[in-house]
Amino acid sequence: LPPPPVVSQTTPSPATSSVQANPEPAPPKEATSTPPEPTPAPVAPPSQVAPAPQENTAPPAEPAVATPSTGKILFYEIQISGGTGATKHDFIRIYNPNGFNVDISGWKLKKKSNSGTESSVKVIPGGTALVPGGTLMWANSEDGFATTIGAQLSTTVTISADNSIALFDSSGNIIDSVAWGDGANQYIEGAPYPTNPEGGQILRRKTDGQVLKDTDNNATDFSV
Repeated sequence: LPPPPVVSQTTPSPATSSVQANPEPAPPKEATSTPPEPTPAPVAPPSQVAPAPQENTAPPAEPAVATPSTGKILFYEIQISGGTGATKHDFIRIYNPNGFNVDISGWKLKKKSNSGTESSVKVIPGGTALVPGGTLMWANSEDGFATTIGAQLSTTVTISADNSIALFDSSGNIIDSVAWGDGANQYIEGAPYPTNPEGGQILRRKTDGQVLKDTDNNATDFSV
């Protein structure tokens, strides 16, 4: 009898799947003087020491006293001294964590001294908008410091040990506030950050994954 026919079988090669890397969070953008144009989805904060903010903007979080129409703008970084010979090298940076532009025209930065006395730091000029993930910086103008670090806003005001700061919208609502040290009757969320930053140290909002931490408690939301 003739031998049975030989049947050849081929093993199907495994299918390959392509995996796309997660995109890196976009770097912070600078605030612009153009009216805000709403955008849909929320944006994750920058990926540096915290969501890397962009010059002139801030990250997403639940508004404390902010209205849904404005969104929440957060304090991101604060320096109260540049160290020996640079004690007035103060700056404040705010950040937009929302996925849309926020018009901050006429908003006010205020401070309280260690005794709780309130005073103005700066009124934000008209036509200023924070883009998603962007930051805006105020700095003391002493010795050209504000110009040197590229701050968009400046005055001769100083912020010091045992002080606090608050950001008010144009209707007078407190949008965010931060206190440090042992000042009395301060702007505060939860408890103050327990110590005063030393010269050259930056009090910076922590990150929680890819977003800035905002639990409405200065003591746990910030670090140096």
